[in-house]
Amino acid sequence: MNAIYSVLKAIKKIQEKSARTVIIQLGCLYLDTMNIISKHYNNSKIFYDIYDLNSLDEYLKNNALNVCTIITEVPTNPMLKTVDIKQLSFLCKKYNIPLIIDSTLASPYNIDLKPYADIIIESLTKYACGNADVLMGTFIINETSKFAHLKEEFFKYSDKPYIKDIQRLAYEIQTYEKRMFEINNNTKILIKYLEKASFVKKIYHTLNEKNYIDLMKNENAVGGVISLEFNKNFQKVYDILNFAKGPSLGTEFTLLMPYTYLAHYDCIITKEGREFLKKNDLPIDLLRVSVGLEDINKIINEFEKLEKL
Repeated sequence: MNAIYSVLKAIKKIQEKSARTVIIQLGCLYLDTMNIISKHYNNSKIFYDIYDLNSLDEYLKNNALNVCTIITEVPTNPMLKTVDIKQLSFLCKKYNIPLIIDSTLASPYNIDLKPYADIIIESLTKYACGNADVLMGTFIINETSKFAHLKEEFFKYSDKPYIKDIQRLAYEIQTYEKRMFEINNNTKILIKYLEKASFVKKIYHTLNEKNYIDLMKNENAVGGVISLEFNKNFQKVYDILNFAKGPSLGTEFTLLMPYTYLAHYDCIITKEGREFLKKNDLPIDLLRVSVGLEDINKIINEFEKLEKL
């Protein structure tokens, strides 16, 4: 979040000189990202449907000179939707607008966004460390971006990482490549199993997204996140699955998160909030699964308990 804050703060400062003050949020993004935008940008525009770039184009035809930047996720958290990044990049170049992409759910290991984005953001708390025990993020400035020469401006708003976090990450990141390779393989096998499981009402994953597939570095670069709806009682499903539970992802151990309850509980308890969730196709009883390095048969065996529920 500090990486996202630093980038948005710097872009805002730079663009104010040319009277560009509107930030465009593309998609229903991670809660804290949306909070940073709403608290630090008085003038923001949200396009929740990431597939409808025609509406974005129509808006930019008349308002491009006011737009500071566009920010999105590839894929989105937790629904794993992927925008047509090539078309989005074309629009940004056409209207001279910097594009910021949070690639945390995919990781730069799996997809290459450098040809399309001015700035790529990744949470190092996730796959890079693998144990959710480091608080750190990174932003990568494309050297071909018109903002590349202003990189020092971005660091003005960054908190310096704690030395122990740096040391811990230096140790854990050595197995980043191996970790992602195994997580990708486990996730692909688990997707095939869950797609046929009788207890699954709906499954969301990157292989359902052509736009994501087009970005994959190889056929196994699926990432480690799956989101699920069940045709069983959600509370019972959550309780019976013997996996670690918490609001993170990218860990070496499989991790479950009742996403909407943790990230949008304020929406669940109000009529207006539930309408917002429905409008953005965000189910209340949604389980986000971050697939770990355990033996895939043991992971599948745990889910098989739901057949008898």
